[in-house]
This record gives sequence, structure tokens and C-alpha cells, in this order.
Amino acid sequence: MMPGQIPEPSLAPGSLPSLGPLASITATTLTDQLKLHTDFRQLGAMLLLCCLGVQESERLEMVNSDLKAQIEELRVERQQLMVMLNLHRPTCIVRTDSVHTPEQEAQPLLDAK
Repeated sequence: MMPGQIPEPSLAPGSLPSLGPLASITATTLTDQLKLHTDFRQLGAMLLLCCLGVQESERLEMVNSDLKAQIEELRVERQQLMVMLNLHRPTCIVRTDSVHTPEQEAQPLLDAK
């Protein structure tokens, strides 16, 4: 060994002295626990997405309900305006000089002759 070199710890095949209590657990057990931990993490992620989905679903249902209420209000307002217009029609005096029909509209291309 060279001066200043750290001595290599002697490890017998299969021994893991630095892991303390885990040294007696087999690799299969550790792999199974790791798989279980991974499964729990995936389950947690799915539950989180599910909860977020429920919250988003509830929010969208509220927005949908509000939009339906607005549509109904607009229908009622439209109906009221139509009634008002129909009530006004018999008393309305239409000035014929202010009414323009498509035939009376200026046609600049034809007038340019």
C-alpha cells in the first residue's frame, strides 16, 4: 500500500457491513418492497389526479349551470323585447323618405357612366 492511500475494507462476498440491519434482508425482499413502494406512489398519483379531476369536474358543472342560467335570462329578455316591438308596431309611423330599399341604394359602378 502506498503512503496516504486509504485501506480497502475487507468485504466477504455477499456481506454488506455498511447497511447494518439491512444486511440480513435478501435482495428479493428489498426488490419486492421497492415494487410495493412504487405501486403506492403510482396509486397516490392516480388518487391525486382523480381528486383534481373531481374538482375540475365540479368547477365545470358550476360554469355550465351559470351559462345555462344566462341563456335562460337572454331568452326571457329576447321574448320581452319581441313583445315590446310588437306592441310598438301599430303606433309606429314609418317615414318613407328614410326607408332605403336595396334597389334605391347607390350603385357607384353603374352611376359612373
